[in-house]
Amino acid sequence: NSWGFTDAYDLQPYDDGVLWETVPEFLDAIKDGDDLPDYYTPPAKVLEKYSEEDVALLHRAAAKFKHLKETELDKMLLGLESSQGRIPMGLIMMAGYGVSNAIIEVDMSVETFDYARYDVVEHVKRLIGCAKTLLPRRKNVSPGEDNTARIIINLRDFFNYKRSSNGLTSALKLVDELCRLPPSLRPFGFAMEEPTGYLFPEEVGKLVRMIRLTMDRAGHRSGRFLVHVHMYFGMAEANTLAALCNGADGVWAAVCTTGAQVGHACSTTTVVNLFRAGHGEMLTKFDLKGMTEAARKCTEITTHERCPPHTEVYGELAFDVPYFMTNLPSCRYAIGALCEAMQYERPVRINEICAPSSIYHAMVKNFGEPKEGGWDPSLCRDMFRATHDHLLTGLSRDYNTAVGLGLLYATVADEPFIPRHLLERMDESSPISDLHPVVVDFTQRWNRLAARLEGKDEPPLSGSKSRSALFYNEDIRLEPTNPSLRLIDVMSDTLKSPFYDNFPESIIAEVSEAFEEDIQVVQKQGEGGGHALAHYLDWKVRLKMFLQEADGSTFVSVDDFIMQRTTDVMFDQGAFWNKRRNEKLKKICFKAMRYRMEGVQSDPGYLFRNTAGIRAMKRNMEMIVGGMSSNKDSEAVRKSFSQLKKGFEVTSLTEL
Repeated sequence: NSWGFTDAYDLQPYDDGVLWETVPEFLDAIKDGDDLPDYYTPPAKVLEKYSEEDVALLHRAAAKFKHLKETELDKMLLGLESSQGRIPMGLIMMAGYGVSNAIIEVDMSVETFDYARYDVVEHVKRLIGCAKTLLPRRKNVSPGEDNTARIIINLRDFFNYKRSSNGLTSALKLVDELCRLPPSLRPFGFAMEEPTGYLFPEEVGKLVRMIRLTMDRAGHRSGRFLVHVHMYFGMAEANTLAALCNGADGVWAAVCTTGAQVGHACSTTTVVNLFRAGHGEMLTKFDLKGMTEAARKCTEITTHERCPPHTEVYGELAFDVPYFMTNLPSCRYAIGALCEAMQYERPVRINEICAPSSIYHAMVKNFGEPKEGGWDPSLCRDMFRATHDHLLTGLSRDYNTAVGLGLLYATVADEPFIPRHLLERMDESSPISDLHPVVVDFTQRWNRLAARLEGKDEPPLSGSKSRSALFYNEDIRLEPTNPSLRLIDVMSDTLKSPFYDNFPESIIAEVSEAFEEDIQVVQKQGEGGGHALAHYLDWKVRLKMFLQEADGSTFVSVDDFIMQRTTDVMFDQGAFWNKRRNEKLKKICFKAMRYRMEGVQSDPGYLFRNTAGIRAMKRNMEMIVGGMSSNKDSEAVRKSFSQLKKGFEVTSLTEL
């Protein structure tokens, strides 16, 4: 019961080497008028016979034919040739492969086609007869039902009928004569294609009504009439509904909008709109939930990208609650009824205009109940306030994912680690794979540091044992050898990086000592022998978010992430919500940053050698300035940071 489609004519374009889009006569022909269509195509020649190449192609394809026999091909082809145009190769291929039904595409207003020489109506009648004979019989039909091929005639240049009176007249004549054929030879129905997306709904509705009335008056009231509309100017779905309101009784479309040009009106959206219009039978005829899931999957398959979550109707967050519409209850309830019919659990969008209760429900949805997930529900109000502060500091991210929401929780939680259950769920939901090259590189570096701290031989760098310069030819470990390291050891190793290569040892020692003291204050349980720990899973999840948020035009590496993560730890994002960071560490870190600023201003070339560190420090500078101004720290500290921020704005110009 499959379908295939083919043009009514096989055409051979004139290959004269002319780029038609640049020919003035070609462009001048694109104009409105009673006798001219809206578009112009290069002259084409109708093929009447099959060439040796065509015959050879069919013989090669015949090896996999299910219906036609190769030994009968040559004799059959002789009977399919005609001075009015041969039976198209597409129809023969359909017959060979066992396709039982055909959509035949017809143009009635192409100005370079010789309509005086070629009788399109008679040719299409011949095609229908051949299809009924050549194509295999349909299976699983009702008793007494005609089991020959179903044929749909697609009026492909439907758009031109609005502008070409001759084209519309010819199309209506074609419909009228085909509908007057005996029932066994009639087409199953017609389809209209609006390939430009240019017409308005009232224009589409008028043309469709004319075609449907022509079908009815010619005696083919049971004939199907499908609609297929391309996107371009935002009218596709409205045009589809206008066609259905004026005589079309079906759509020819995919479940998602992805398609030729910029897409087309999809069946999923149309079915949902018909349900909204009062057609409750849509719930029994179609699996709306299954269609939305299929639409997302088809989008991913065809575009090689995740379906945008806020895609209308079938995006994962298509009907999320963007804010509380207390003044629009009818709107809220109408969408709610639709979501109930689609078995769609409607989430609340987490942003600065939601409510703490929304964050609570989002946490439950992503991580389970508080006891199950090991998270503190009392922090939801702090999380809500943090979304506002993040807008000021430039740290705002998408909190509607498990990763973004978990990191928001980690920002305000007065504890050294993200709960294990949250981390596992965040890692599981991330679209970034553990096989991402930056994640693999980070794992290798983590394992090298773990080996050094344990006094073991460090794993070799990637490729160091390979005989090839271009290939590594060695196994790469994808799991950490030690899931947790002392945070002070990680920080100390970071301070040995090239980013701090001209830092005086005295400053590095001051930072390390103050940081160690502060960690001991923060540490509650004495885990790791009184030291705070850095957990591999925590850092890996943050790395994946870092990769997601990275600008696609910017190269990012493990260096970028480690510098950003360690400076985040040093200046502690959470400190501005729970005020736990001590003043001694603040002053020493400020001192280090002022020293770095002086170095950058005296050596602009430093930026190009250490862009990872500069980007990380610039990000933290924005965070710290915004956080301090919102928490009303001392005037002296704010003034000091304003000066530093000004310096960073200067260096950012140099960096660009």
